[in-house]
Amino acid sequence: MWGAQFEIFEREVETLEEIQHESELLEAWRKRGPLGKLHNIATWILRCPQCRQRFATVVKQQLPDSPVLVPLVGNATRWHSNVDALERAFVLRVPLDGFVALAAKEERQGIGRLRKAKDNYSENDNEQDPQYVSTDELTLDHWEDLKVIRTILVPFKRVSLYLQGMSTNRNCANGYLSQILPAMDELLSHLEDAKTRYADPNIYSSHIATSINHAWKILCKYRLYIYLFILAIVLLLLTYVLLSDTTNLRTFPKSCMPW
Repeated sequence: MWGAQFEIFEREVETLEEIQHESELLEAWRKRGPLGKLHNIATWILRCPQCRQRFATVVKQQLPDSPVLVPLVGNATRWHSNVDALERAFVLRVPLDGFVALAAKEERQGIGRLRKAKDNYSENDNEQDPQYVSTDELTLDHWEDLKVIRTILVPFKRVSLYLQGMSTNRNCANGYLSQILPAMDELLSHLEDAKTRYADPNIYSSHIATSINHAWKILCKYRLYIYLFILAIVLLLLTYVLLSDTTNLRTFPKSCMPW
């Protein structure tokens, strides 16, 4: 989802959040494409009561029959938060575009007044101020990329919520290896289909293809870890059988059985 060197990006975000370097943090998210820009817009709207009130006014004007909602801020490490943020963003797409366009207009007017007030004002001064919300304005292509990202992430949310919950077929929790491995295979198949579907660079952003490949590699690594864990348990059982008599075998703790 976050493209190349995603682990470095996650560490960078955590560090910048700790030291509260807002400009650098916004720029770090912005470099991660449309989802990062959406994150910055939501952060900008939620940063103060005045911004939230202005956005609420735009929502009431453009979606008069809908409840007044605010965008959600995803983060770098949880799939759920970004899926939720995307779903909310598409509900608020018209107000978001309208709000950012209005803010961008005000920013441009402010730059124009500053130029008139300063004779030595450079043409490029403040045009790319990282704290300007206009820097994160979403185009139609950006929205198409966000739609693809949402399509890719939704199955991850569904599967992870299922594995966290209670089974409907028996009075116990989900999350056994007999459920996890098929779920991982399903998600790997989903990513393999996505790699083919979104491979054309003339239609889809190369960032999406890079992110899909990284997600596929990570999921394969996790599946390998699970198989190695199963192998370790089997070897433990065999060792116990070889070194113990039949009586001890019957008393082998069932808690060691992950299935």
